[in-house]
Amino acid sequence: MIIDNYKSFKEVFNGLFKKYHPDNQETGNAELFIKYKNAYDEALKQGVADILPEATISVTLDQAFFGATIDYNGVKIVIPPKFYRKHRNITFKDNDGNNHCVKIDVVSNNNDEILNYTGRYSELEVEKIIPVTFLDAVLGTEKTIDIFGEKIILKYKPYELFSHPIKWISNKGFWSKMNPLKRNTLIVRCIMKHINVDKEDKKILESMRKKYGIKN
Repeated sequence: MIIDNYKSFKEVFNGLFKKYHPDNQETGNAELFIKYKNAYDEALKQGVADILPEATISVTLDQAFFGATIDYNGVKIVIPPKFYRKHRNITFKDNDGNNHCVKIDVVSNNNDEILNYTGRYSELEVEKIIPVTFLDAVLGTEKTIDIFGEKIILKYKPYELFSHPIKWISNKGFWSKMNPLKRNTLIVRCIMKHINVDKEDKKILESMRKKYGIKN
């Protein structure tokens, strides 16, 4: 079991305590019980509660971009602009003065976004997915995407999507980690989607194939 938060840390040790407690007639072992109890106490003394997050909180890509204030058990947590998920824990005190540590996880705004961390410095790369049909590819099309409050219009010439389904738009992605004054490149990928055609549609397409099809 991977211990990546304070809750799993307590669960693992509580399981060991129950297993090796001297009162456990089946698996009790006083020596191991004391060993794990000392290890647990030492970890608490070393501040494991401040190192391991007790929970993971998701914020959207827009919230990470612009900044936001979120509620966690009645405590307001401020997410600063240009926030990265990678190795980012936030520590804070609750209203009673107790210390807490939570992990902030950046997630996509919706299903048309894919988030990746790339390169040596784990830059946040945003990829927008646009569904298109073969008719869009043949006739050409115009698509609009929304990214960080901005609308970007993309124009595709006839047949362009067959050979170039991906566009790279500079300075329209997430903030650069190495240069906070710049934004990374936004990736836009068009994915061909299946369409249902009725009998009349098939007749038209068959007639077009007969007219324009390549004969061997």
